[in-house]
Amino acid sequence: MRAKLRAAFRVHQVVGYQAVPAKLSGVPRTASIPNGAAFLLIMVLTVSLVLGLTACQANEREDSALTPTEEEVITAFREAELVYSWFTGYNQIEADSDSVVHVAGDPYYEVRQEGITSRKELCGRLCSYFPEALAQELIDLKVRDGHLFVDIDGRLYVFGGYVGIYTYDMVETELDIEHVSDAKIILSASISWNVDGKVHSCTYDYLYEKDGSGKWVFTNFQLPAKLCVESAY
Repeated sequence: MRAKLRAAFRVHQVVGYQAVPAKLSGVPRTASIPNGAAFLLIMVLTVSLVLGLTACQANEREDSALTPTEEEVITAFREAELVYSWFTGYNQIEADSDSVVHVAGDPYYEVRQEGITSRKELCGRLCSYFPEALAQELIDLKVRDGHLFVDIDGRLYVFGGYVGIYTYDMVETELDIEHVSDAKIILSASISWNVDGKVHSCTYDYLYEKDGSGKWVFTNFQLPAKLCVESAY
């Protein structure tokens, strides 16, 4: 199955799983049972059948949640790329440059990203896409004499001089998505960057894996733009 995105990357092929429909056994005949007992038995069997169907549907929904669809994998990659970019100098989290404080002489701007008002919430957002160890490594990232993100008087601030000349969305990424197992997906990325008519390119295999708690995370994530720049120079 092939799908294309208008964003900075495209998906070429997805190898997924196909659900097998379940067969239900028929209700036993009750010809030799008295009418009252037969009616009661049929009611019991009917209720059991309905409960069984409900359980099967619930299991199917759980299985669907545990094995990401093509759209879910694409969405997770795009969101992970954005969040990761906040820690690389290729992008800055939404912030208000008019709300500034100075820490050791350096400017810090108040973060205005929806749903993120503290380092704890920022770490939680990271843990939605990456293993806890990587999330902690990023949240502890330091610039100059302090952290990239700091809590001040109940508000979250970001260092104001960390973004460089390159941007996270300047590259085009093509993804081949392969379901290796029910706990591992490989996203083979072909990344290209067009600079004044000259195209720089590189490749990278992203691992999207289910951890011990059943959550899917990128276990070896790298920013596509950063990989391409580093390969070009």
